[in-house]
Amino acid sequence: MALLEYAKFFEMQGQVARARQIMNQTKKLVKSEWKVYFEAVMLELRNGFFAEAEEMVKSSLQIHNATGRLWATLIQLQHARSRTAEGFAETYATFIKSLNEIPKSGEVWCEGARLHMNNHPQNTYYDLEMARKYLEFAIQFTPQYGDSFLEMLKLSMLLPQNEQTRELNNQVRQYCIHAEPNYGVLWFYFRNSILDNAV
Repeated sequence: MALLEYAKFFEMQGQVARARQIMNQTKKLVKSEWKVYFEAVMLELRNGFFAEAEEMVKSSLQIHNATGRLWATLIQLQHARSRTAEGFAETYATFIKSLNEIPKSGEVWCEGARLHMNNHPQNTYYDLEMARKYLEFAIQFTPQYGDSFLEMLKLSMLLPQNEQTRELNNQVRQYCIHAEPNYGVLWFYFRNSILDNAV
């Protein structure tokens, strides 16, 4: 943990090369800790090195292939650069591969749902009903992942508005309050403070 914070110090100082050097050394010292690999990927992402981040997450998965956050990050990176039918197919194939490795990862199911909610003309996987099923799995398997709740609320806005969607919205809201999720990129983005509760 100290080395990760040390690397972040240099990153915040704008010395990304030094931060990378510390991260690489940390990965060699603590190979068994998936979070070190995840933080190294996040360092690349925060600094806009998306291709490098994707390669790094792929190599990290060779060591930590049962880590939901790494798989979800790979799916997210591939999805973000998808502009063609082939790109979306690659993302979907990665999603399916990740489910074979870790079928109960809420982060992975949430990324699959995001893929199904993307109405890009080249995305043949657009399917809001499938997205709903995936988000239900995500919330069931990893209720502490706040992004799944936010995506479910987004989905309820995309669906035709009727009594059923209003009921879904209330159920999701109520379950979110009880689950008290505590992590996720969107979740952190929309919180004003770490002291905020789910309400």
